[in-house]
Order: sequence, then structure tokens, then C-alpha cells
Amino acid sequence: EAVWVDCEFGPTPQSQTASRNMRKIKLLTIILLLVLCAAIISGRAMANWYAGTWHGASYGVWAGISAPATAPYMEVVPSSWQYNWVSLLFPNWIQTGWSLGATYTAPKSYVEVCINGCNGPPPRLYQEYSEQPFGSTIDYKVAHNRGTSDIWCSYINNVQKYGQSVTQPPQSMQVFSEIIASSNNGLDTTFSNVWYEDSSYVWHAFGQSDKLIGYCPYGAFGQPAGFHTARGSCVYLPVVLR
Repeated sequence: EAVWVDCEFGPTPQSQTASRNMRKIKLLTIILLLVLCAAIISGRAMANWYAGTWHGASYGVWAGISAPATAPYMEVVPSSWQYNWVSLLFPNWIQTGWSLGATYTAPKSYVEVCINGCNGPPPRLYQEYSEQPFGSTIDYKVAHNRGTSDIWCSYINNVQKYGQSVTQPPQSMQVFSEIIASSNNGLDTTFSNVWYEDSSYVWHAFGQSDKLIGYCPYGAFGQPAGFHTARGSCVYLPVVLR
């Protein structure tokens, strides 16, 4: 059953020192790719492509996600979408970001909650909110509600949107662009101020151990704490079938 909660928000990352976790985490490429393939499966059963980054055990994730200055090309085929989001890891997650369908005139902010890979119970929740204008940046966040065992909350521009019993922390966090149905779809998204929250509910910028990855023909370019996703050169990976 979905649970609406008044989540404790806490200080913003910008108000804290950006002390990075210097603990060296050796993420072998093959292990990361296997984890990612299992991790980013949701209820949208379709051929998908991803570009972004991933962080280990955490209590929250936060990023500014920009919409491109002009509408990217979106092929008009069934279920042609792109999503740009922050999220917990599969199989139980709460996710927020912006979506763009082939017939949309502008991106829309959204929240998605899935339990057991969207098989429930409870059933998948997907709620769209206001449009995010092209050329704008909005902060998106999901975070564990301190003082509870398994409630996580979503925020859009620092405003709580939805909270639900999802899974116990800590959990791995993801920051990704996702293309669905057609690899001809354009992609031009900037992620800025990418942060994770530790067990003391202190925020840190993503570091060099948080590798950028992409499923061709898409890639992530820059640094984990701030990067751009687009079509371009990347290591070939097979398409994930959701």
C-alpha cells in the first residue's frame, strides 16, 4: 500500500562542504555492467539504451537535470520515449526526473515507484507533474526518510512529491538518461551537482570511482559530479531488453 509521508528534508548539498569519499572502490567494468543490466529494469518492457553513472551504498541521490535548449529528435514509433532521472537500484526503487514522449511538446517532471520490478504489490506508481521548459534545469532528488526503516521520498525543485515504503537503506543510486524503443532518438541532457547522501545524512559529490558508462550509440561525457549525455563515441554494449 502506498504511504504518503512528510519527509524530513535536511540541509541542501550546496550548504555543505563537498568532501568526496576518497575510499578507493575498484569497480571492474564487467561487474559494473552486469549490475547495471540487472539494475535498470522497470515496467516499460522495451529495447532500452542508457548513459550515466552509478554509486554504491547510499541514503539518497540528488542532481540538477537540464532539458536541452531545443527539442531533440524523437522517432514516432510505439513507446518512443526518453527519461532522464535519479533513482534507487532495481528491484525496488523510487525515481524522479523528466520524461519526453515522441508526441510531447515539452518534457514533464515525473515520479515513478516500483516494487519487485514493477510486479508489486503495490502496483507501479507513475505520476507526471508540470512541464520542464526546454533550456531549464530542475533539481531532482530521492532520499531515505531518516527515522524510518524503509520509507523513501522524492523531491522536485526541493518540493516533496511522494513518499513510500520501498526498501531498507543503504541502496545503490543511479543517475541516467534512458532511451526507449528507438536508438534514432536524440539525446542532449546535462546533469549537474550530482550528489549522494551517506549514512550520517551528509551529502557528497560523486567522485572518480563513479564511472561514466553508455550504451551505444549513446554516451556520458565529463565527470561523474557533472556530465552530459548525448549520441557519440562509446564502448559498445548490447541492448537491454526490459
